[in-house]
Amino acid sequence: MRVWLVAIAAIVVGIVAWEAVVPPGTRKEAWDLPIYWQAAYPVMVAGSLLFGWFAPERPWRWGLLICMGQGVWVLVTTALRSGVPNLLPLGLVMFAILSLPCMIAAYTGAALSRRSGRR
Repeated sequence: MRVWLVAIAAIVVGIVAWEAVVPPGTRKEAWDLPIYWQAAYPVMVAGSLLFGWFAPERPWRWGLLICMGQGVWVLVTTALRSGVPNLLPLGLVMFAILSLPCMIAAYTGAALSRRSGRR
């Protein structure tokens, strides 16, 4: 049960981080805005660390879920507005690259959890 809750929380963190930085009515992508890199992305990395702490089994999935959850969210919301974006494959590659630091943070959280004797 805990794994499902952490998975849902990871997806929600990714979506909220994406949506929180885009002003209403703007057609820009979140990662086009400096606030994404200054605030949202660090929150995603910190969230991955915490999720790795709370659920240290296979921690790579928390960083992947945060970023790929964003990718699916962007695909769905963009497709509803204007169809499937032309740069979709490149965007998915970018989300995969962005997931790497998040996965490292999740592994760090898992290692800290194990070291503390929590698991």
